[in-house]
Parts: sequence; structure tokens; C-alpha cells
Amino acid sequence: MVTRILSTFNIYFLFLMLLSGFVVGFVDYNHYNKNNLIHIAKKARIIGISSLVIGVVLYLLSQFIF
Repeated sequence: MVTRILSTFNIYFLFLMLLSGFVVGFVDYNHYNKNNLIHIAKKARIIGISSLVIGVVLYLLSQFIF
């Protein structure tokens, strides 16, 4: 199961993960902060940074395992 997930993870999927993580973690965070939605802004930052980290880790794992 894990190897099937890692085998589908390529450079295009990494780019998609990094782009979506950047938008949620930084663009949406600033938008929510300007509208005084502090709790949602913090959640967006956590989700965005998590997406960035998970994307890089999965890409590195897929490169070293396969």
C-alpha cells in the first residue's frame, strides 16, 4: 500500500503540493488576518506548512525508495 502511494509521487505532484501549500499557508493566511479571522488564519498556516513539509518528505522518500 505504501509503495503504491510513493510510486505515484513524482515531480508534478510535488509541484502541486508545494503550490497549494504556499497558497493556503501564506496567501490565505494574510487574507484571513486582514479580515480579523485569527483562528482560521492560524489553521490555514498550519495546514499550508504541513502540506509543504509532507510534499517534500514524500518526494524524497519516493526518490530514495524507487
